[in-house]
Amino acid sequence: MTFDPTITIGAVLIVISQVGTMFWFAARMDKRIDLLAVHVDNLGKRVDAQAETIKEYTRIGERFAVLEGRVTNHGAMMAVVQQEISDLRRGEGFIRGHSGGLDGEYSA
Repeated sequence: MTFDPTITIGAVLIVISQVGTMFWFAARMDKRIDLLAVHVDNLGKRVDAQAETIKEYTRIGERFAVLEGRVTNHGAMMAVVQQEISDLRRGEGFIRGHSGGLDGEYSA
Protein backbone atom coordinates (compact mmCIF):
# COMPACT_ATOMS: atom_id res chain seq x y z
CA MET A 1 0.00 0.00 0.00
CA THR A 2 1.20 3.41 -0.85
CA PHE A 3 0.17 6.78 0.41
CA ASP A 4 -1.52 8.99 -2.18
CA PRO A 5 -0.83 12.65 -1.30
CA THR A 6 -3.17 14.05 -3.96
CA ILE A 7 -6.29 15.88 -2.94
CA THR A 8 -9.40 15.02 -4.87
CA ILE A 9 -12.66 16.86 -5.13
CA GLY A 10 -14.42 13.93 -3.40
CA ALA A 11 -12.13 14.19 -0.38
CA VAL A 12 -12.77 17.94 -0.14
CA LEU A 13 -16.54 17.38 -0.34
CA ILE A 14 -16.36 14.75 2.38
CA VAL A 15 -14.44 17.09 4.69
CA ILE A 16 -16.85 19.96 3.98
CA SER A 17 -19.90 17.78 4.63
CA GLN A 18 -18.43 16.48 7.88
CA VAL A 19 -17.60 19.99 9.12
CA GLY A 20 -21.09 21.19 8.10
CA THR A 21 -22.71 18.26 9.88
CA MET A 22 -20.65 19.02 12.98
CA PHE A 23 -21.76 22.69 13.00
CA TRP A 24 -25.40 21.74 12.34
CA PHE A 25 -25.32 19.25 15.21
CA ALA A 26 -23.64 21.80 17.53
CA ALA A 27 -26.28 24.41 16.68
CA ARG A 28 -29.10 21.97 17.43
CA MET A 29 -27.46 20.89 20.70
CA ASP A 30 -27.07 24.52 21.76
CA LYS A 31 -30.84 24.95 21.57
CA ARG A 32 -31.38 21.74 23.52
CA ILE A 33 -28.85 22.77 26.15
CA ASP A 34 -30.73 26.05 26.56
CA LEU A 35 -33.98 24.10 26.92
CA LEU A 36 -32.32 21.84 29.46
CA ALA A 37 -31.17 24.86 31.46
CA VAL A 38 -34.71 26.30 31.40
CA HIS A 39 -36.12 22.93 32.45
CA VAL A 40 -33.69 22.65 35.36
CA ASP A 41 -34.56 26.21 36.41
CA ASN A 42 -38.28 25.38 36.32
CA LEU A 43 -37.65 22.27 38.40
CA GLY A 44 -35.84 24.42 40.96
CA LYS A 45 -38.82 26.78 41.14
CA ARG A 46 -41.19 23.85 41.61
CA VAL A 47 -39.05 22.46 44.42
CA ASP A 48 -39.05 25.87 46.10
CA ALA A 49 -42.84 26.05 45.80
CA GLN A 50 -43.16 22.58 47.33
CA ALA A 51 -40.87 23.62 50.18
CA GLU A 52 -43.14 26.61 50.86
CA THR A 53 -46.16 24.31 50.82
CA ILE A 54 -44.49 22.02 53.36
CA LYS A 55 -43.73 25.04 55.57
CA GLU A 56 -47.38 26.06 55.34
CA TYR A 57 -48.45 22.55 56.36
CA THR A 58 -46.08 22.82 59.34
CA ARG A 59 -47.70 26.12 60.34
CA ILE A 60 -51.13 24.56 60.00
CA GLY A 61 -50.02 21.68 62.21
CA GLU A 62 -48.80 24.11 64.85
CA ARG A 63 -52.09 26.03 64.73
CA PHE A 64 -53.99 22.76 65.02
CA ALA A 65 -51.97 21.83 68.12
CA VAL A 66 -52.79 25.21 69.69
CA LEU A 67 -56.48 24.76 68.92
CA GLU A 68 -56.41 21.24 70.35
CA GLY A 69 -54.89 22.62 73.57
CA ARG A 70 -57.60 25.25 73.75
CA VAL A 71 -60.33 22.64 73.30
CA THR A 72 -58.78 20.56 76.08
CA ASN A 73 -58.70 23.60 78.37
CA HIS A 74 -62.32 24.42 77.54
CA GLY A 75 -63.29 20.85 78.43
CA ALA A 76 -61.61 21.17 81.80
CA MET A 77 -63.30 24.53 82.39
CA MET A 78 -66.68 23.04 81.46
CA ALA A 79 -66.15 20.24 83.99
CA VAL A 80 -65.43 22.81 86.72
CA VAL A 81 -68.49 24.87 85.76
CA GLN A 82 -70.71 21.78 85.74
CA GLN A 83 -69.48 20.84 89.20
CA GLU A 84 -70.17 24.36 90.49
CA ILE A 85 -73.68 24.31 88.97
CA SER A 86 -74.32 20.93 90.57
CA ASP A 87 -73.15 22.30 93.94
CA LEU A 88 -75.42 25.33 93.58
CA ARG A 89 -78.39 23.09 92.82
CA ARG A 90 -77.78 21.22 96.07
CA GLY A 91 -77.47 24.47 97.98
CA GLU A 92 -73.74 24.25 98.56
CA GLY A 93 -72.74 27.39 96.72
CA PHE A 94 -70.37 30.09 97.84
CA ILE A 95 -73.24 32.34 99.01
CA ARG A 96 -74.96 30.06 101.51
CA GLY A 97 -72.18 27.67 102.47
CA HIS A 98 -72.91 24.14 103.69
CA SER A 99 -76.44 23.62 104.95
CA GLY A 100 -77.33 21.20 107.68
CA GLY A 101 -80.85 20.25 106.55
CA LEU A 102 -82.08 17.35 104.56
CA ASP A 103 -82.58 19.22 101.36
CA GLY A 104 -80.51 22.27 102.23
CA GLU A 105 -83.54 24.58 102.38
CA TYR A 106 -83.72 25.22 106.15
CA SER A 107 -80.90 25.55 108.61
CA ALA A 108 -81.05 23.76 111.95
